[in-house]
Amino acid sequence: SLHAPNQDLRTEIVPSGTAHKLDPLMAACDYHHQQSGRSVFVEYVMLSKVNDTSECAHQLGALLKPRQHHTIINLIPWNPMFAKNGEQPFDAPD
Repeated sequence: SLHAPNQDLRTEIVPSGTAHKLDPLMAACDYHHQQSGRSVFVEYVMLSKVNDTSECAHQLGALLKPRQHHTIINLIPWNPMFAKNGEQPFDAPD
């Protein structure tokens, strides 16, 4: 699961983003493809005004462009739900 096109944003929104940094993750995806010849499937949950901006789209495109022939990306619109305290941490994408 990627969920962000850069390490700073990924660290903010992905709890494991600190332990599993973006550069080694992309290197592991490249290694997997080189060894297996199989495509890599990337999950990306779109959070309104967090990681669904034009800037994020361009960054994501730049990150995945070198991998365009062996990467499948699944863009998932966030399905808002409420926390126990009634707060909604993220909105659905516009």
